[in-house]
Amino acid sequence: MIQTTSRWHQARGYRPAMIALGIMTVAGAFFLVSSNLTNAAYTDKATAERAIGNPNEFRLETREQGGNWKTSAPAAAPSIVAVTNPEGSIGVLTTIGTTLEVRVAAGGPTGAIVPSLLPSQACLDRIAALDSGPNADTWRTTTPREDCQKVFDNLLFSVTWNGRMVAIATSAAEFNQIASRRLAGALPGVSYQLEIVAKVSPMLPFKYNTASTGVGVAFTGTSETTS
Repeated sequence: MIQTTSRWHQARGYRPAMIALGIMTVAGAFFLVSSNLTNAAYTDKATAERAIGNPNEFRLETREQGGNWKTSAPAAAPSIVAVTNPEGSIGVLTTIGTTLEVRVAAGGPTGAIVPSLLPSQACLDRIAALDSGPNADTWRTTTPREDCQKVFDNLLFSVTWNGRMVAIATSAAEFNQIASRRLAGALPGVSYQLEIVAKVSPMLPFKYNTASTGVGVAFTGTSETTS
């Protein structure tokens, strides 16, 4: 998980400049495990593909920690969810990064791949469970509020996609609106890398200095072959 702490608490008496600046830091990790990839799917011109003689459906795959490729299932969901798990501390001046690999499954048609940043479902589920537990009211008033969405919204991401920088210190919401994050002409069986570097926005309110969040990446694919 990503857990926020204030550098004032970490370095009191040692880094007065940082105390004065009130810099927030995040200690921990992107709270996700790649072996738990969500069973996901594709957006495809399936009828057209079969009509022109391509029997293979369009699918996306992401590489798991062990090096194996996780394949999306042909269902109604629009994306395959990759996950990140680097550990370390990040703050306003300190970053942490990770690299994800995605590809169009071999044998299928060429396609376009679009990555999107989203909060970890595991983190959101955990907070929902805490909120609905038997001691929810007591917990909320006696411990700092853990707000996955709020902390996630205050992370800034720099993203390189297939060797091209597409975002510098932007929020997830801003990144998800960038048209150039669409990678067209993705070839079947060819791996494409998404590099993500994150840091904390200085606008994150101090009251969230013990909150937690998680970051995920959803890849949406669409076949490009037409009849």
